[in-house]
Amino acid sequence: MIYRNIEAVKKAADSLRKQPHIASDEGLAVLQEAAVGRPAMMYTPENEPCSWIVPFLKQNRACGFATVDLSGAVCRAGVFGRDSENGNGWIDADFFQRPPAKIIEEINDRYPEARMKTPFFSYDETPDDWAWRIEMFHIVQSVVFIVPGGWYERLFHGRKGKARR
Repeated sequence: MIYRNIEAVKKAADSLRKQPHIASDEGLAVLQEAAVGRPAMMYTPENEPCSWIVPFLKQNRACGFATVDLSGAVCRAGVFGRDSENGNGWIDADFFQRPPAKIIEEINDRYPEARMKTPFFSYDETPDDWAWRIEMFHIVQSVVFIVPGGWYERLFHGRKGKARR
């Protein structure tokens, strides 16, 4: 289990680029030129370590990512945006280290009387739906998910959410 060794996680993500099926995929070509960013531990909704998200960076923005499990195996890789070469759809590199302050302010403005738990990097429903998770206590108990394009809220025991941008 390598979940405490950030350098090993970065090395696993970097080794992904050398795999023939990744190196030859034109859709993933931007990853070849990108730097390996700082891994972010993803936690289950119960706040237990789950896996790592490792951003690939160009121009201080994440152009793609790798998911590395707790044993050090790369599970998934992808790029952000349809035209990954021009930067459309890339994510601010800081997103993986802390939720955007602007969105936290927006949530606080919407729910000034709410009590928020500390945000943690987690997911909604499946680990492929990664986001910053914040449990909220106001008129009802809910969970707010902050994603690169905005935020949405779900009732704590509900399944449906409404996107807020």
